[in-house]
Amino acid sequence: DIDGLREVVTDKTSIKIPVGDHTVLAEKLIEVLGDDEKMRRMGAAARKNILDKYSLKKMIGEYIKLYEAWK
Repeated sequence: DIDGLREVVTDKTSIKIPVGDHTVLAEKLIEVLGDDEKMRRMGAAARKNILDKYSLKKMIGEYIKLYEAWK
């Protein structure tokens, strides 16, 4: 759980593993690698999340808002 990643890592885009818990990591890897549909859903959700939050158009708009707030 790292600040900054919380915006990108969601329950729909990834599986959170407790730090140092290698057993859970192995179990979840086996689970995901054995489920092609789940991998596709998670990949599609991750792509949508990034495009919605960090597309060039979105980022330019956010920078414009920031600069206008400083005027």
